[in-house]
Amino acid sequence: MSETIAIALPAGEAPDFLGTLDAISEALHIGDLRCSEDVPGPGTPWPHGIWHLFREGVSTRTTEITVDETELAIRIFSMASHEDVALAVALAEYVAEHAGVERVDSEQAGPITPDQLAVYYSADWAEKQLVSGHGVLSAIVRERKETIEIPGPHRSFCLGPRVLLQLGPDKPHLRLLEAIRRVQWIPVRTAGTFLATAKSDQREIKLAVWLGEEVVFPSVEFAGISADPHADKPEVFLIPAARVPELAGERWTPIDERQGLLEDFGDDWPALVAAARAFETTT
Repeated sequence: MSETIAIALPAGEAPDFLGTLDAISEALHIGDLRCSEDVPGPGTPWPHGIWHLFREGVSTRTTEITVDETELAIRIFSMASHEDVALAVALAEYVAEHAGVERVDSEQAGPITPDQLAVYYSADWAEKQLVSGHGVLSAIVRERKETIEIPGPHRSFCLGPRVLLQLGPDKPHLRLLEAIRRVQWIPVRTAGTFLATAKSDQREIKLAVWLGEEVVFPSVEFAGISADPHADKPEVFLIPAARVPELAGERWTPIDERQGLLEDFGDDWPALVAAARAFETTT
């Protein structure tokens, strides 16, 4: 479900040539490069750890970078877009060149020279990975009869039986790719999510706060609702998240198997809060 390219590092540390994200972006000629984590400042070598790069508005998955004492590893995840694969290859070529290595370790191809990277990880390779990724993911959904979450740069994509059916028989791997990309780059924030402990059985539950604003409502078990979100100590009560589409009605637009885009309720919010009280739970 993923592919890794590993490059041995000289002197057992992250090299100075990695520089800043801006420097890498300029070297790779990729102006929309971003990182999920805070990157080191100017003049500071990248410390050991894991980083996730992506292209704003383009990526479907992150490109994972792992730096330790001996190597820098670049991981390409299942359902990565062609642009994500190209990013991984460009970064691997850049690191290999500056590290002065003659071979890099490809998980699938074995040891290869840096100039063979673009040849092996071609557009055809990326396309075959998309076909394979769709096949594996859809088999999991059908066999387990459950929804799975595919993490992305900004939010996960929920794939389940209904979405699989909507993909249709004509190039479903490309339809899935575009569905993931579309959900990633909806220009609306995702509702804040929290973990809490259930009073009844002390299990951990996940909830999202719904305050009547325009948000992407995520895949959670409960919704936390407040009648007056601007109060100093707003009262929040819980309802099952499955009730959110029902309550929102036409102001709910599904974006995948579980998540949806909620419109701003404005002056209608108090009426919805009153209706939601019928589903209040003390879990």
